[in-house]
Order: sequence, then C-alpha cells, then structure tokens
Amino acid sequence: MSLRKGLKIAFVLVVLAIIGIYIVGGGFGEQSMRKEYLSTNTQFAHRGCYGSLAENSLEGFNKALQLGYQAIETDVSFTRDKQLILFHDENAKRLLGVDSLITDITFNTIKHKPLRFYDRQTKNSVLKLDDFLKTAPKNVKVYLDIKTHSFEVADSLINLISRNNYYNQVGIANSNVVFLSYFKHKDANINTILEGFNKNKEWTYTFIPAKYKPDYVASFLKEVDKAHIKWLSKHNMLHRKIVYGVTNQDLLTVQKFSLKHWIIDP
Repeated sequence: MSLRKGLKIAFVLVVLAIIGIYIVGGGFGEQSMRKEYLSTNTQFAHRGCYGSLAENSLEGFNKALQLGYQAIETDVSFTRDKQLILFHDENAKRLLGVDSLITDITFNTIKHKPLRFYDRQTKNSVLKLDDFLKTAPKNVKVYLDIKTHSFEVADSLINLISRNNYYNQVGIANSNVVFLSYFKHKDANINTILEGFNKNKEWTYTFIPAKYKPDYVASFLKEVDKAHIKWLSKHNMLHRKIVYGVTNQDLLTVQKFSLKHWIIDP
C-alpha cells in the first residue's frame, strides 16, 4: 500500500469516527437542561482551609465547615494500588516528604505519614475519597479536581458516585473534554465541570456534542472579561460558571461580573 493511499484511508477513518461521535453525542446544539448541581451562590473552600491548615486534610475541611462554607474543593489522585485519594501534587515530596510520584506509591506506604504544612508535620494523614465522602454532610457540595485523564480512574469514580448516590453532591472537574465526555457517555447524571474555559475560548464549546457538554465551566477569575460574561449570559450559562483563584480582595470583581460560584482561599 502506498503512503498516499494509507493517508487517505486514515483520513476517511478519522472523519467517520468524528461523525460517529457526533451522532452518538446528539450532534451540535445545547445540552438538555437537568436539575442543577449548584442552585444558589456557592463559595467553595479551596482544598479546605488551604492558607492556614494542611491542604486536603480532614482538619482543614472541618474548619471550613465551621467557618460556614457549604462547599469544598479538593483534588483527587490515584495511587499505584488504584486507590482514589485526596492529593494535589504529582510528586509526594512537598506534602509527605517522599520523593516519588504519587502514582508509584501504594496507599499503605503513605496512609500513616503525616501531611506537611509549610515543611511542618501535622496530625493529618492522606484521606481516601470514599472515606471523605462518607463523612461529609450530605448538604455539602464537593468539587473534585481530578488530577488524571485515566479512564480507569473515571470508571472508579463513576462506580463510587452511582453506588452511593452522590449525584447531587459531587461535581467532576477536569480540563480534558474527552475525559469529561466519557463520564457523560457512561452516566449522564454525573455533574461535569470543564476547567480552563477561559476568555477567547468560548468558540470551543460549540464543538462539544450536545450529550457530552459539561454542566459547568470553570477558569481562573483573571481569565474572565466583559466579553466572556456577555457570552455566558447570551447562552444562559452565567449561573454555570465557576471561578477559582479568588481571594477576599477579589469579591468586588466577582460581584461586578454577577458570577454565582467561586473557589476561595479561606
């Protein structure tokens, strides 16, 4: 087979695959509206009390709830033995003093190691996602920032959410459209949040098949401008925008843009 003929066949296969995805995904157009995961103004506490206590720790989450937060943002990673844990970094050195990728470590080797806060050991240890969700009050909304694009991780999350009926409590956040689409394909009731939806990227939303469109879009506050707000308003998505990178000094900007949901460092 000539190279030119091979390229033509490959091109045709790619086109057919794209057409198939759009047929299965309901074509272009808007996603059918479902019950909203976030129905009112929501302030997520970033990694618990990120600025004063060990991040993604039980102590930090409890403190955030004591301060009146009714929503938590946390990070989800995957260990070598396929455990979903609340952990931000790829490498465990900063938070655990172990110079290794978290995906190369088993949960048993780190479960008793103290989490660090600015190089100081704390009384906290790494939490399993399942354990955290079991103890979190049911009225607390949880933003899960997934630190991988693995479909194996996606299947574990889908099973966890469906088995425990966390549909109204949990949102799955990631910047990879294909990864988020996989959740919608497997279980349309799971709330998905497309991160990195910045100003000047609004056009990309059009090309996501209707059934796979995320329920919410998110970006840093600095990636929002008047044109972005206008686009969100025009497409009835202003109430489906979440901004992070927010401090108390940014709240006037949040209010000026009429944004409904934000992730703040307590």
